[in-house]
Amino acid sequence: MNRRWVLASTGFAFSTAIAGCADLNDEPAINDDSDEQDADHGTDDEIAGDDDRGEEPETDDPDQEHDDEDPYEDDEANNDSDEAADEEQAEDEADDEEEQADKEANGERDEDIDGEVSLPDTAQDHLTVRDHWFGWNEDDGGCTVHVKLEKTTDAKYHLEFGTKATVYSDDGEQLERILDGGEDGSPFEEGEMRVYSIGQDRGTSCEGAAAYEARVAYFEAYVPLDELEPDFDLDPELEDKLEITDHSINMHGDEYAPLYAHNAEYSDRYATVKNVTGDYRLSVRGPDGEFHDKTVDLDPGETADFKYTGRKYYADIGNLTYGFSIAAEDVTELDGEAEGGNETDSEE
Repeated sequence: MNRRWVLASTGFAFSTAIAGCADLNDEPAINDDSDEQDADHGTDDEIAGDDDRGEEPETDDPDQEHDDEDPYEDDEANNDSDEAADEEQAEDEADDEEEQADKEANGERDEDIDGEVSLPDTAQDHLTVRDHWFGWNEDDGGCTVHVKLEKTTDAKYHLEFGTKATVYSDDGEQLERILDGGEDGSPFEEGEMRVYSIGQDRGTSCEGAAAYEARVAYFEAYVPLDELEPDFDLDPELEDKLEITDHSINMHGDEYAPLYAHNAEYSDRYATVKNVTGDYRLSVRGPDGEFHDKTVDLDPGETADFKYTGRKYYADIGNLTYGFSIAAEDVTELDGEAEGGNETDSEE
């Protein structure tokens, strides 16, 4: 594994300030009357002394120019850099430890043998491939393909699947096809990673191996029934008039519902409805078993039961609901007027 080290270096700037006499442009012209000039203007040392008593000379020293800056700023920057390097080193060491653990648990990798792993579309909803490799069995001369998978969905989704691997020679000939391992629906947490070792122990059947293919097969996913929410399709005419007061679903004794159509199973769904109005009679149609419907008349406060049985059901990973349709045959006001274009009998 590559190592990345961060090296911090400190730069130093050197500068030299040379103190000199006053600007020659400010000196008086020198002529033969030097004594008279000295008497009037004083010596060069005196002139320089007068200048020294004025403003302090400028300096090019960067340390002096930045005396007001925070003396701890550079130290803090260096500390941040050191901390980042330490964190990166710790991550690399953790990766090394994980790789070493894989080797100890699953054997050495044969880096010369390449391979690939495929997941069906349904499995891709729940799993991602983190690593895979080929290894030789030291005790029997056979071979094993290892696949590391990470679960990307909530722990409420229970998975069942098998793992397959095919080993090929360098000319593409199939040497061995192996079905082994997988999941049986046991708890599998989100973010958890597991290694599946697909191996055989029949001597030299992997001799000459040059490549491999591995895949997840027979994938199924389930969700507990108590994770499902009711979603009954009520006729718009029944809005605010009919309520679902009770509901349930069972999978013929199973506590889990399947997630995908290819795995749909028979179910029974039930609902109790109630006329919650005070002045309407509701004529309502709903399922009554596997292939039949029934229509019931409900006066205010009355209830009825509907059941939808013997039909296959599967949940949707993006919509964990169940239900069925309930239609309005007639909505009648008790004073004799009907809604929705339906007329009641009236006295002639």
